[in-house]
Amino acid sequence: MGVGEEEEFGVNSDLLPDSSELSTLLRERTALNTFNSALFSHSELGIPLLGVQATELCTPSPTQHSALYTQHLEKHLEKHLEKHLKMTTTGKIHSVETCGTVDGPGIRFVIFTQGCPLRCLYCHNPDCRNITDGKPVTVDELIEEIQKYRSYMRFSGGGVTVTGGEPLMQPEFVREIFRRCHELGIHTALDTSGYTTLEAAKPVLDYADLVLLDIKSFNPETYFKVTHVAIQPTLDFAKYLNEIHKPAWIRFVLVPHLTDDPENMRGLAEFVAQFTNVERLEVLPFHKMGEYKWEQLGYEYQLKDTPPASSELVESAIAIFQSYGLKVAV
Repeated sequence: MGVGEEEEFGVNSDLLPDSSELSTLLRERTALNTFNSALFSHSELGIPLLGVQATELCTPSPTQHSALYTQHLEKHLEKHLEKHLKMTTTGKIHSVETCGTVDGPGIRFVIFTQGCPLRCLYCHNPDCRNITDGKPVTVDELIEEIQKYRSYMRFSGGGVTVTGGEPLMQPEFVREIFRRCHELGIHTALDTSGYTTLEAAKPVLDYADLVLLDIKSFNPETYFKVTHVAIQPTLDFAKYLNEIHKPAWIRFVLVPHLTDDPENMRGLAEFVAQFTNVERLEVLPFHKMGEYKWEQLGYEYQLKDTPPASSELVESAIAIFQSYGLKVAV
């Protein structure tokens, strides 16, 4: 496919296989302007349209002739693009959890994607960092596995959650997973840090029924200390979710001596309380279940001396968030 063809169609050639039929359609569409010019300069050309029956043509004017050709070509192009996306969309994942219960409502098939731009101090999946690692898998392969658990999802009100890593590092892949789930009537949830551009996220959000948005801190300095990235993209993402009325759960990890400053939590509570799309805020007490992974990977675990969040600290955090009218879960 030529560069001009990609620009005209907005097609990512990496997602398409080597298909002579598809390439022919794209070349024909790219040349259509030239074809139209010829049509408009001759009132009666009598040129047959590819695959169009004579009964469809009647006696078209040059304008009608061109429109019929364009409509026919676009229909076939759409069909082939959809078929090839279904067959070839591939992404990198770390693993799957077939009966998860903590990443959205009900029993969920959880997909852990590979790659993350954040470097959270307490990350329990540091082996998801590098997108070059992980296992390549097609959407077809995942959908085939997902369908084995549809009865559990249906009975429990569950569905499919894509987490990570950061799923929005692979937006085309995640979008296609969600789109295929919707075809099967399966609920979809996106677990994300929101550290992305809105343009990359929008096509994914079209097929996400619920967003689990992790806001690690509200104080910008603390957020950067925890994640090594800026907070503003996440705040912009949260605002956009509210603008489009996308159901969301906010997730906040409570880390002693790091994110537990009452002013930090009040700031987050005030920010979230203005939104009408937020269904709940989850307080996630800090734990060190992923510490062994850091050691195996040779990474320095900077929170090794940090104690787990006490029940008193958790209750105090809950009280702060509830005082702003938020529904809180732990």
